[in-house]
Amino acid sequence: MEKITKLAPNQVFVFGSNLAGKHGRGAAKQALKWGARYGKGEGLCGQTYGIPTKDRNLNVLSLEQIAKHINRFIKFAKQHPNLEFLVTEIGCGLAGYKPKDIAPLFRKALKVHNIKLPDRFIEILMVCPYCDILLVQHNNGPQWYCPQCGHRNYLLYGCTDEVI
Repeated sequence: MEKITKLAPNQVFVFGSNLAGKHGRGAAKQALKWGARYGKGEGLCGQTYGIPTKDRNLNVLSLEQIAKHINRFIKFAKQHPNLEFLVTEIGCGLAGYKPKDIAPLFRKALKVHNIKLPDRFIEILMVCPYCDILLVQHNNGPQWYCPQCGHRNYLLYGCTDEVI
């Protein structure tokens, strides 16, 4: 997914936010043009959805804390199948995390049809965590495997110790 510059009526811009709802920089500032409001740091607002990566004092949240907000977002997206959620690289700008830190928190989103993840997140999620090489789809099904070590990855459940 390329940089988001416009939205269709059913699309939602998903951005990294702070719990104070101060949208002054980065994707949060961009979200203002699609309905984000100052003072609202999490959830749906206009055609935007804020996922907190910083607290009310603008301190960076831990990955564990961010994961809770991401899981809340995924649940929300499942409850709103009529909307398409375009996720930015949350946490990878002003919060200072790397895509390799944040992408695994979105693993469950891969099976949600109306969540569109950034290309770099997908690339990270499609690499074997043991061999660091690209996974290959097995017989066009939901199962992917590592051609080097044979570990299977169902995208939802993570790598298993089963070998093809």
